[in-house]
Amino acid sequence: MTDLCPSLCPDHNLKFELFTPDELFKKLAQHDVGGIYSIGLTRIHEVLVRAGYIKEAPEVWTGSHFHVYVGETYSLKVRMGQHFGLDGEVSNFRTTLAMVLGMDDAATKRFLFEKAVIGWRYVDFMGDVERDLIKRTACPLNLRGKGPSPFAKRLRKLKRQIG
Repeated sequence: MTDLCPSLCPDHNLKFELFTPDELFKKLAQHDVGGIYSIGLTRIHEVLVRAGYIKEAPEVWTGSHFHVYVGETYSLKVRMGQHFGLDGEVSNFRTTLAMVLGMDDAATKRFLFEKAVIGWRYVDFMGDVERDLIKRTACPLNLRGKGPSPFAKRLRKLKRQIG
């Protein structure tokens, strides 16, 4: 278990289990769960900076993985299938990441499987924890709940232009 941000969210026990995508899908094949999750990526920070990201809140890192997205779900199997599965169009996270990387969906999926780590934690009040993490940490690819973040505004505008 890894405590992703103990000093940032002291009201929540945020000891996350960390998995590669392959490890998580093997676990979820046996038993689906709900909870809060965070997606960390290697080799993404420099790409985000080139795209206009400026540190606006504390960044969360586990080793070389920069946690770029936080979500909640009642079915981690379904949600991770959307983020990492066949069709990225149902995942705002994946379409935003593809736009930032300048990759098509297939290349973005390969990038995720090679570079991602997923932190998962069961919590009773998911929405509270998710909102708290988005508000208190960088999570640059969370476009909702970020308030007046210039980077989030820029990404939302680019997504509208692209369609």
